[in-house]
Amino acid sequence: MLKILIIFILFLTSHLYAQLLDTDIYLFDIKCTGKTIKIESQKNITNRKGYDNQPFFHPEKPLLYFVSIKEDNQSDIYTYDLNKKSIQQFTKTPISEYSPQLSPDKKLITCVVVEADSTQKIYGYEVSGKSNGKALFDEDSIGYYSWMNSDTIIYYKLTQPHSLQVYDLTSKQNVWIANHPARGFKAIDKNLFFYCIKEQDTSQVRSYSALLKKSELITLTSKSNEDFIWQEPFGLLKTENKKIYRYDSGFELWIEVLNFSNIISGKISRFALSNDKKHLAVVVHNE
Repeated sequence: MLKILIIFILFLTSHLYAQLLDTDIYLFDIKCTGKTIKIESQKNITNRKGYDNQPFFHPEKPLLYFVSIKEDNQSDIYTYDLNKKSIQQFTKTPISEYSPQLSPDKKLITCVVVEADSTQKIYGYEVSGKSNGKALFDEDSIGYYSWMNSDTIIYYKLTQPHSLQVYDLTSKQNVWIANHPARGFKAIDKNLFFYCIKEQDTSQVRSYSALLKKSELITLTSKSNEDFIWQEPFGLLKTENKKIYRYDSGFELWIEVLNFSNIISGKISRFALSNDKKHLAVVVHNE
């Protein structure tokens, strides 16, 4: 009974927060030279009062997936066509979808689904968007996730305390990695991923090798940082207020890559970089 109550409170808090949060997604056309990024143009592609968040670029198609909560207070997945510059609704269901990603086999758009009874699982929808989604495995209370390879999902579970775990879809084995994770974690390659552990004053950014079953410290950063990605040639990237930084392992320091102070008025959080390095999506918390 206590577990059900805790999960319900966590879901209710996050759901109300999502409704209250006013965020927009800015799309930037960029040019990358080495490890530098130059902004060539920008556009607020959502530009409305409400929640627009969690951008994800399709690795091969000119599509940006994201989540919106409209007047019906329902969270659904939408797509923005980079060529046509138009938005289409991808899901329209009685359940709430979050965190869209493409499965490694490219057959499914996967997401965290909050069902009517507050169950939170990872679902898969056909990329055509024409079929009903179904749960990929039975693990519940999932807040965030990321694919490591075709068989393995890294996920943030709403345990007490919150934990980071890894699930093997083939063997159906589950491995605990750490407690008190941040929401930023992603594969570096098919057997290695980075993640963050929140401590009292700072956060540890660590790597974990699935082959060696070994974790190593990459660097330390501010506890307030939750949003990180890993993408070559930049390596580890993070947001902080109105800037994006990359971690230089040689000099062991964070180097500023982009400053949005003259472009946006709010703080940036989640962000995504397209595989071809021509587009950058940034979520802005409106003030």
